Amino acid sequence: MKELLLQGKRDAYIVSSSKPIPDAKDSLTRRFNRRIFQARNAYERHLKEVAGRKFLVTMEEPNATKPEPLVFEINGMAA
Repeated sequence: MKELLLQGKRDAYIVSSSKPIPDAKDSLTRRFNRRIFQARNAYERHLKEVAGRKFLVTMEEPNATKPEPLVFEINGMAA
């Protein structure tokens, strides 16, 4: 997985098509969802290593209360 994530390009996005990820500050939530937090931390760390733009969770955009579809515009210069 690490090798795949490090193939990301500058200004890339990583999109997780998932439910909102609970607040990691809550120790009970963190204990029961350890793999979710480990994955999110790995995605964010590797995104930073390749100078990526943002990690997005589909059911958190623009907010977890009322998520909306993600839309990416792709043109000849950049996405």
